[in-house]
Amino acid sequence: ASVKSLLERLADKKYVVCEGRGPAHLFSATMDREAFVGQQLQLLADSNFGGSLAPLLLTLVDSVKLNRKDRETIRKIIDKIE
Repeated sequence: ASVKSLLERLADKKYVVCEGRGPAHLFSATMDREAFVGQQLQLLADSNFGGSLAPLLLTLVDSVKLNRKDRETIRKIIDKIE
């Protein structure tokens, strides 16, 4: 696939917007990386875990060996939201 067709597909899905300026086109993202990743994780949870993020996260944690730094980071995140 060409870059043009890839950008057109992303525009169709509302991930980018295009501003045409003569022969040149300027494509810009419609959301930041964090919002996109969150949206994709929610879609994954919806399609595989009945919309619940907890089983998705537990599956991920069970399948990946977390190092000490990652475990500490996760603990801090949990403490912050409690």
